[in-house]
Amino acid sequence: MAGEKILIIEDDADQSRMMALWLDQSGYETITARDGMEGLEKALHERPDLILLDIRLPKLPGIQLLQALSSHGFTPPTIVVTAYSSDEIAIQALRLGVRDYIRKPFNLDDLLNAVRRVLGEARLRQERDAFFEELEQRVEELTRLQQISLRLGQMSLGTAIEDIYRKLNEQAATLLDAEMSAILLYDAEHERLVYRPPGYGVPDGVLRDYFIPLRRNAQIWRAWQAGFPMIINDVFTSPLVRALGLDRLARRVGVRSTILAVIRAGGSPIGALQVSNKRNEMGFTEADARVLEIFSAQGGIAIQNARLLQRLKTLHQISEALTSRLEQEAVLNRVLQGVREVLPVEGVSIWLTAPQPGGRPPVLRLVATHSPSLGSRFPNIQLAVGEGIAGWVVRTGKSALVPDVRQDERFSPQLDRMTGFQTKSLLCVPLIGRKEVIGVIEVVNKIGGMFDQEDEDLLRLVAASVAVAVENARLFDEERRRIQEMEALLEVGQAVTEAVSEHPKRVLEQIVKGACEVVGADCAVIYPYVSGRSDIYDVQNVATYGTRHPLSLTEGGTATRDPADRVRQKGVLCYEDLEREAPELLNTPFIAREQIRAFAGFYLAVGDHPLGILYVNFRQPHPFNEDELTTLRLFANQAALAIDKSRLFEKLNQDLFQANLELERANAELRRKIRELEELQKIDKAITSILDINEVLDRILQGALDIIGAPYGNITLLDQDAGEVISRVGRGMHKKSTIRFRLQEIGVAYLARKKRPVIIPDVTRSPWRDWPWADWYHRTMPEARSALLVPILSGPQGEPIGAIHIGSPRPSAFTQDDGRLLEALAGQAAIAIQNARYLEALQESQRRRIEAERLAAMADLASNMVHRINNSVGAIRAMLQQIELKMTQGALTHAYLQDKLRAIQESAEQTLEIARRIRRPFQPMTREPIQVNQAIARAWEDVSSVPPGITVIEEYAEDLPAVLATPQLSEVFLNLITNALEAMGEQGTLRIRTEQTDDRWVSVYVSDTGPGIPKDRQEEIFRMGTTTKKGGLGYGLWWSRTFMQRLGGDISVESEVGKGSTFIVRIPVLRRSPDV
Repeated sequence: MAGEKILIIEDDADQSRMMALWLDQSGYETITARDGMEGLEKALHERPDLILLDIRLPKLPGIQLLQALSSHGFTPPTIVVTAYSSDEIAIQALRLGVRDYIRKPFNLDDLLNAVRRVLGEARLRQERDAFFEELEQRVEELTRLQQISLRLGQMSLGTAIEDIYRKLNEQAATLLDAEMSAILLYDAEHERLVYRPPGYGVPDGVLRDYFIPLRRNAQIWRAWQAGFPMIINDVFTSPLVRALGLDRLARRVGVRSTILAVIRAGGSPIGALQVSNKRNEMGFTEADARVLEIFSAQGGIAIQNARLLQRLKTLHQISEALTSRLEQEAVLNRVLQGVREVLPVEGVSIWLTAPQPGGRPPVLRLVATHSPSLGSRFPNIQLAVGEGIAGWVVRTGKSALVPDVRQDERFSPQLDRMTGFQTKSLLCVPLIGRKEVIGVIEVVNKIGGMFDQEDEDLLRLVAASVAVAVENARLFDEERRRIQEMEALLEVGQAVTEAVSEHPKRVLEQIVKGACEVVGADCAVIYPYVSGRSDIYDVQNVATYGTRHPLSLTEGGTATRDPADRVRQKGVLCYEDLEREAPELLNTPFIAREQIRAFAGFYLAVGDHPLGILYVNFRQPHPFNEDELTTLRLFANQAALAIDKSRLFEKLNQDLFQANLELERANAELRRKIRELEELQKIDKAITSILDINEVLDRILQGALDIIGAPYGNITLLDQDAGEVISRVGRGMHKKSTIRFRLQEIGVAYLARKKRPVIIPDVTRSPWRDWPWADWYHRTMPEARSALLVPILSGPQGEPIGAIHIGSPRPSAFTQDDGRLLEALAGQAAIAIQNARYLEALQESQRRRIEAERLAAMADLASNMVHRINNSVGAIRAMLQQIELKMTQGALTHAYLQDKLRAIQESAEQTLEIARRIRRPFQPMTREPIQVNQAIARAWEDVSSVPPGITVIEEYAEDLPAVLATPQLSEVFLNLITNALEAMGEQGTLRIRTEQTDDRWVSVYVSDTGPGIPKDRQEEIFRMGTTTKKGGLGYGLWWSRTFMQRLGGDISVESEVGKGSTFIVRIPVLRRSPDV
């Protein structure tokens, strides 16, 4: 083939041009080189198809050039053209790949023929190599397919179907060197391919709703039916992209190219294998299609094997589960689950035969189902044997495979009408027990096709195991029921034996519950009679279980005559179907409300003593067998025993109750007396420890209300001089401030005449409501209905000084005992009032003594101050005389006059200060709540300076209560701080500490490290005129103590010479008065 590239390496320029020209004219492309090195470089760079090589070359001989090319892995066909001939060189050249050897001089046609021959051989070798390479690739692909097939075959044995899908996708992507792979299974109902996870190379969530409609495009449908692979290497241009849904895949996961191969099983297509995005970006080839087609066939076998194995495994699991489970409900639920695992159907139902009451033919009852419209819940549906396809299968014992139920006259649409479900096709097989057909299994609407003989055979296998399991479950249920009967009877018997109560309701409830559970009844009721009666129910002890509505019984309600009379006459009364046997009872209130359709009634009696009736009820017709009746008789006997035992217990408890009642009354009276004594002791203690009359009266009133249990109370005191009554303290009253009344308004005059407690049963009724003081009750205690009034008497003659009023919202709430108690409390109040009056007299005496002392202090102070004022005024008079003398002598100078006037001014100001201090201790005081720590802080604000050598330590207690004082309290602290600083001079420690010493006092400690005060002078320093300071008045400490004493407090000092002094200020705490 002309056009090949030939490299001519010849050092003779003429020879090189001649060969190049001849070869160019023959259609070849030539390249020339003049020495060995140039030839080596061009050979490695241009990669010629043939080299014409001279042996003797400058820079690099021909043989070495061939060796160099071989070392670089490039051995193109070579023809040696040389004038130098040697057998050794020729052999060496042939070993290095030389194809021909031409001696110079040569004929150009010979050269051309040699070139054509060597290039032809090279082309044949290339084609051979390509063929063998392709053959090796095909062998390798077939080997890989065989290995994959073997692995798939091994994997399908016991491998989950999802693992099969995962492995197929992984192997397919690896086989075609692609990025992703997915399996789509055929949905025959909708004629489409639907993605089945897991995929490969793409998240399952992305492909969750991916499907390919087959009918939308004729080309796709033909390819599906024929089983041809489909290759799409450009999803952006192919007209099939939208029909296949690849446009969605391209947007979601970036699909560029894809190939689909049909998966077949048993000669029929069951799905497709889709591989996308060839990694080499070249697109998929027909060879890829052939390989994927073979692989898909192997994959179909693996999927089919896995499905068959899964079916067999499921059948084996169903069989094992059915033989290992004895509860019928568990058996049926496992059957529903297993059938849906082996057959792709929309619904599964199990029907079992059930006996009818009254000897009627059995019916076929729906006992378990699963369908989209019903789920796992279903109504109470039954068919007569022979009715519908299921009834036909029970009657004949044959299977029924119905492709179209609309064309089958045996089909009963009852279930479809009730649920809205549409049955299209149906497969029904009988459940054959040991003696007869006991039911059917029915599957409807196969997904993806029609029912076939394989499905019928499979369902028959399931049905055989189910029939055995159902019969075993029935036997198990029967034995379990017998065991439950015995356990329930034992439990009830033990409860009856252990119960010791006159109220048997709890035991009776246990009996009706046990009876219902043992026989499977819907509800039960025990109506016990009132003791000694058979026509009135003991409503409190009626026991129910399973009822939907409350019983319409009242206290002492009479028993319903019917059906109670029938039960009493027969002893045991059974109705298996009320609608058929006794329709007149359907209108009985209880039967109508609870929709009872069958019941068994048992008359409860011990000897000739009627005890009640037991009803066990069913909401559907129910055939009672002899075993059930025997069991229920045992429950009825236990109920009769429980009721009779409770009657005996009630009789035995009556005498004990009376005795306990009397004992309880005595104990209550004793507790009341103890409580009264304790309260009186508390009040007595309060009288002796509390001096505030209002607080004492409030304690007395609260104690009275606590003992008597009344919400309202009031204590009034008599003011004979004013002819008024004062309301001092009250509890629960509408008005709480101090109130004054005229004597006739509050009835104290009446109490004074009576001199004993007065009980008013109802203040709103005559004659009490017409009393003049009734209006006072309405204003102060508007909710009061009854009242208790007790006078407070004082002195040997019992003179009235006040009254205690107690009110209650209940009429007739007070007794004579309450009156006697309140009379004792009134005596306590009289003592407290008398003590308060003595205290007032004592306080008045103290006030007068303090006033006398104050006057004496004023006289002392005035004497001292007058002396000082006389001194100041005398000094002023002398200085004025000196000024006058200077003026007469004509020697008065301005400087002398200014100096004397300044001295006169200082004396005048000193005189005014003395006058102010004289008035200060005796000015009226308006007390208010003061915070001690804040008062000390204000005193520090007026301290001019503290010497640097003095250390100040402040220890202020937190949360101190307020004290009752005036803002002048800060001046007391200022005096003490100033005195301490002056006593220490330039060195020392000043410590100020506050604390609450008890609930009555706050104390302030001002300590210094000055020289101290001798013990014999510690009281003298508080006297007027005593001072140790030069020019001092001796006024500060005297005024501070006088001020504190007026507040009710005091100042004291503790001192030791050489160690310092501590001044202690005691201030009374502000105390809150009780509400009046």
